[in-house]
Amino acid sequence: MPQPKLDRFNFGRLRSSFLPALLVVALGVTGVVTYQAYKASRQHRAVAESVLAAWVSFVAEHVQLSAQLGLNNCAEIWFYPMMRAKTNANMSQIRIQDCGVQDGGRFDIDLVHNTATGDRIPEPMLAWLLDTVPQNPTVPYLNHWQFGFLTASIGGRDELISYGVRVEGQRPVRAIGLIAKGALAEILAVTDTSVRVPAVLGKGVLTDYFNVRHTAGVGTLKGFFWEERALLPEFAQVPVQVSLNQRGFARLAPKGLPPDRGWEFLGLFALAVGLVASSLLLLRREEQLARTRANFVSGVSHELRTPLAQIRLFAEMLLLGRVRTEADRRRSLEIIDTEARRLSQLVENVLQVARSERGHMHVNPIAMRVAPIIRECVESFSLLAEARSMEFRMELEDAVVVPVDSAALRQIVLNLLDNAAKYGPNGQRIVVGMAFFDNSARIWVDDEGDGIPARERERVFNPFYRSPRTQQQTGSGIGLAVVRELVALHGGDAWIEDAPDGGARVLVQFPGAQIADAEAGDFAVA
Repeated sequence: MPQPKLDRFNFGRLRSSFLPALLVVALGVTGVVTYQAYKASRQHRAVAESVLAAWVSFVAEHVQLSAQLGLNNCAEIWFYPMMRAKTNANMSQIRIQDCGVQDGGRFDIDLVHNTATGDRIPEPMLAWLLDTVPQNPTVPYLNHWQFGFLTASIGGRDELISYGVRVEGQRPVRAIGLIAKGALAEILAVTDTSVRVPAVLGKGVLTDYFNVRHTAGVGTLKGFFWEERALLPEFAQVPVQVSLNQRGFARLAPKGLPPDRGWEFLGLFALAVGLVASSLLLLRREEQLARTRANFVSGVSHELRTPLAQIRLFAEMLLLGRVRTEADRRRSLEIIDTEARRLSQLVENVLQVARSERGHMHVNPIAMRVAPIIRECVESFSLLAEARSMEFRMELEDAVVVPVDSAALRQIVLNLLDNAAKYGPNGQRIVVGMAFFDNSARIWVDDEGDGIPARERERVFNPFYRSPRTQQQTGSGIGLAVVRELVALHGGDAWIEDAPDGGARVLVQFPGAQIADAEAGDFAVA
């Protein structure tokens, strides 16, 4: 029993579908890895920042606790004797010198009648105290007394205002206090030397690695990391700020903070996207080239098949003696010669494309009259014209002389004629013209086909390109490409226009033309 024949595995199709999918998967993996690397970089920087912020918070807490201790000690020295005394105790009981600061003035405020008196305190300051003290938070102490703190700028320096409030029946009735000049500086000076730096930072005190201030606002402390706390939680008016200075930053982060590599990772991912996109474009281009190559082989095969069939047919007729008359015999030989010329032209076009790709194309221009060569090419096309009921009309100036390579010119004209005959209808009239134009020789071939749309007029000169409208017709797609290449080697140009009577007009122009005899010529079109 015969075994069923298995279809051969199509590796080309598998490759065309598998490689793009693999590239897309690789791009996805690259994106995930890039994102994870970027995320890890951000986390590394966030950890470093949180560590430095934790150090600042740690020091700020120590400064806060130490300053609170200093404030409480001074408050005890200032107010305890007075608060233990009778209700009518006066400000003279406060011994401010015991805290190592200067007496900047004392005040007594009647909170029931909203009046204030002061010793060495200006009236504007008393008015400000009368408005501010009742609104400022206080802390319960003992014997119906509460105490509080304020800061005020006096003489260009922030000073501490300390006061006690007498409360009767949950109603504040009296406030006595003083301006303790230099108290904040004294307390913070004690704080700076009392809290030692942990051993991991080396030897020194807080001021070696951290900046400490007691005024509100960021100011110069907004350097690396900073934190602001109230010396007492209830007294936001008496804040302390701590920030990491340059020395501390260099100690804790000797290599600086990890850089933000977001743009670097984004650039790497963009590069990966570009590489994948380029690879996909190259794969698509390769598929297009493979398809073009297959179409080219198919087109050339069809073009070769017709003249070969004609040559074999008439050769067999001659060999078998089926030609009855001398005229038929001559006709058969002419057809064999014409088809052989077509084969030579097609082979020459293929060779020209190969030479162009290798950069070996060259011409040897010689000044000559071009009209006779054009006529010779048209005459060689007469048999094909008769087979398709086509006719030629020539509009040539015989006096035009131009430096050209005769073999290249023949190939150019034959390709133009073949293109017009192939894509025009049966029974059409093909117009072949040549005239002197702006010191150049301009040659054109008109057909009566459907014409070429403006958007395709440049693309048809590309090798192997064939318009979608002409896919049903056989052809290699290299004829016009060879025409432009050969004309360019002469320093000229080739382009397409609409023919006057419909269809397409293909023009080529050779520079350096001259008129040899002004009175000669059959036709003149400029």
